[in-house]
Amino acid sequence: MKKQISIATALVAASGFSYGEIKINEYLSIEGFVTADYAVNENENNGVSESDNYFGVSEVEIDWLFNFDRVSGRIDLQHEDLNTSYESSGALVEQAFMTYELWDGGTLTAGRYASMLGYEDFERPGLHQYSFAHDLHDINPGQNALDSTNIGITPGYNQGLKYTYDSNGNMFAVSLQDSIAGDDDRFGGDDNGSYGLEVAGSIQLAEGLRWFTGVAYQDSDQVNTEEAVVANTYLAYESGPLTLGAELSHGIFDSGIAGVQIDIWQALLVANYAYSESASITGRISYTEAGVDVAGTIIPTLFDAMKFTIAHNYAFTDNLALVNEVSIVDSEDLAGDESEAVLGAASLVFTF
Repeated sequence: MKKQISIATALVAASGFSYGEIKINEYLSIEGFVTADYAVNENENNGVSESDNYFGVSEVEIDWLFNFDRVSGRIDLQHEDLNTSYESSGALVEQAFMTYELWDGGTLTAGRYASMLGYEDFERPGLHQYSFAHDLHDINPGQNALDSTNIGITPGYNQGLKYTYDSNGNMFAVSLQDSIAGDDDRFGGDDNGSYGLEVAGSIQLAEGLRWFTGVAYQDSDQVNTEEAVVANTYLAYESGPLTLGAELSHGIFDSGIAGVQIDIWQALLVANYAYSESASITGRISYTEAGVDVAGTIIPTLFDAMKFTIAHNYAFTDNLALVNEVSIVDSEDLAGDESEAVLGAASLVFTF
């Protein structure tokens, strides 16, 4: 999957998914997935209520995998529906990169690739549930109740050059890229240019227990993202049918106003237990607190939100699973206005 610390082993045990590649020849193979969803959301903000539902094919992805001895490559072609998008919608090239093996454990990657930061995978087949931890399901009224309001602060996909060293489950990597926040594609330069840097590593603390920590930095000429720093750390534990995760993230982002920055803390606790060869249950708690840093003085509660999720995953076959989820989001802003959103979803996930 996309993360340096993969949860694929635990996911196979918990849900029965198969990520087997379809081999075309010795140099080329393909894999991918299709998701079809039905979701219902009801939200209330300061006495104003609304509800909405979604039904349809939300995402289709086909991944082309190339292998030429020490050189390999990957191109991910994706289509996402507007209402369920993690980053954007429509047809796009999600990833396109090549990797060159320098020596045992060392690789060099160039192109468009995923961030190393973040416990949760970027793709639905890599999740134990339907939604992302910091997707608040549009708790603000007056918009489509199922529009994605994902305020996760870890970076998404960016373009750059990355060095990775991996040995006996321990990893170190550094990535020089165009940005970490937004879609800047002008590396350097004097006019709206930007650059980003990610440094990350993980160590095996004990059997089944791994610790990851990483930091990302961006310097940009863009008005609203002149500077951004994100730190992320998490523990991942896998033992038989049980998977546990605990994550803490902190981000500081320029607001576009001189001397004013947005300060965001996020936390995540998740547990997944496979009670049979084809079924598992997941519980998750996620939290976000946003404040404003004015010349070093932080106003801590510009916005805070708590999300509670319970999900069930049942695999009909190695390639087809049904994911059901119920999530509740409670939030409050600086003015004391409270919001609540309730999401119910059922998703069919087909992998190949």
